[in-house]
Amino acid sequence: MIQSSDETPAALLNRGIEMGEKGELDKAAELMTAAAKDQNYDFLIRAGAALEGIKRFGKAQKIYSRAMKLKPGNFLTYSRLGALFAELEDFPLAVKNLEKAVELNPGEGDLYYNLALVYQSLSENDKAIKALEAALEKGARAFTVYGTLARIYEQSNQIGKLEEVLEAGLKECPDDPFLNFNSAVLERRRDNPEKALQRLEACLNSATLKKPGEEFQELEDMELLASFELGRNYDKLGEYDKAFGHFAKANRLAAKIPSRNPPRKEQALANITGLRQLDYTNWQNLTADPLENSNLTPVFLVGFPRSGTTLLHQILDGHSNLEALEEQPLLAALTEYISTQKGGFPAGLKDLDKAGLNQLRDSYMKGLNNLQTKPGKIRMVDKLPMNIIKAPLIVKLFPEAKFILALRHPCDCTLSCFMQNFDLNHAMMNFLSLEDATHYYRETFSLWLKYRREMDLDVHMVRYEDVVENLEREARAVISFLGMEWQDQVLDYRQQAREKKRINTPSYHQVIKPIYQHARGRWQRYQKHLDPFLERLAPYIEEFGYGDQD
Repeated sequence: MIQSSDETPAALLNRGIEMGEKGELDKAAELMTAAAKDQNYDFLIRAGAALEGIKRFGKAQKIYSRAMKLKPGNFLTYSRLGALFAELEDFPLAVKNLEKAVELNPGEGDLYYNLALVYQSLSENDKAIKALEAALEKGARAFTVYGTLARIYEQSNQIGKLEEVLEAGLKECPDDPFLNFNSAVLERRRDNPEKALQRLEACLNSATLKKPGEEFQELEDMELLASFELGRNYDKLGEYDKAFGHFAKANRLAAKIPSRNPPRKEQALANITGLRQLDYTNWQNLTADPLENSNLTPVFLVGFPRSGTTLLHQILDGHSNLEALEEQPLLAALTEYISTQKGGFPAGLKDLDKAGLNQLRDSYMKGLNNLQTKPGKIRMVDKLPMNIIKAPLIVKLFPEAKFILALRHPCDCTLSCFMQNFDLNHAMMNFLSLEDATHYYRETFSLWLKYRREMDLDVHMVRYEDVVENLEREARAVISFLGMEWQDQVLDYRQQAREKKRINTPSYHQVIKPIYQHARGRWQRYQKHLDPFLERLAPYIEEFGYGDQD
């Protein structure tokens, strides 16, 4: 029995909230939904928010729809729906609802702030900045606005603007942990690791930080962010054991972050196992038809994360007849379709006929063309490192596809993955320890070498160390491989990067610097931590020509 005869809707809702706090989510949702039956607007909004709190977004959306019928012009409904769709990562719908909320209540600063966060998720930084400026003007909490502005300017390499925002923000909110954190990032980028450590100490000792949840929900992530930053600064100071300890702590914290759909490293490994079980010796006997204009066949820039793909991306994007995409999940959408509609991936791929392959190719090209920003007939570069494991899908759809394989010393590559604060998905979960990172590297490249043995792939390999040693030589070789005329402007990769509104990889701050050598051979400074795993990397050290460098 859900409700006793004398239990009010408010009591019913409160009982549902208590059930939710105990983890009995199905019962909680049932109680909350029953409580909201035939209630007034304010109660519906409260019940919808309670359902959001226990991740019952579909039920919450239905209740908000009922609330909207009661008060069609109330900004609060649109605000709640905007937050709900943002939680679901449906950012276009989140924007639509939050923009309507702002239109209905233009004096509410927090609405502008929430809208800015969604714009930021869509990489629409100009709109996000305008919304944040409006939020500040309309009375939103200054420290939250300044902190978000600082992050946008830092990630888009607008260092002058970053300095201005931090100066203004710290003048008004000197103890704010996020402003101190971003100041630490700025000092590290200025090559002042000692000052950065002082800022991080102020950040971690903040009185606000000791009361998580009262001011920011993001505070729970501050220790994680600070631990990665501490690692980077101790690395700069040459205190490698301290640096390693902070990176290890950061990754332990990252593994504990709650998620609506928790990623699993085992899933990424299972995907590789499934791909390894197929025989690819006759794989290219049946493919989609070549494009009518073969010069428009996409180029696939692949590799392992932290192998220099972002630098190559900027170099290629500098050519007037090439456009390199920021990392886009175009192939992921196709593999999902094959998984759900064609009997599973990769097994379902081998059973597709030519018509089915042409249909998939056309779907991919439609998505690709929608992302093109340069005018005219431009050859697109699809840069997503872990598309390396999807070579069988790529050559089925594009028999004339060219691959650019980015390589880096396997020890430097896996160590760098361990040191990065990635957005976690199934694959990135493998970088939370060196043991997992080196295992994932071995699994990935054992699969790649199988592809090379069994399929006729058109591949040009670029080693990061060779780019560092002679940028022009390596850039000329890549452009020649693509059959294009040389353009000197591809060497001005730093200007290309500065003009980007946002670079969606952890290397965003590195590609505006001149070519540097200090990351080369970094693994040797951490060798004692890598020693237990060197045996699994040894075959690839030899395979890719790094044996004489150790």
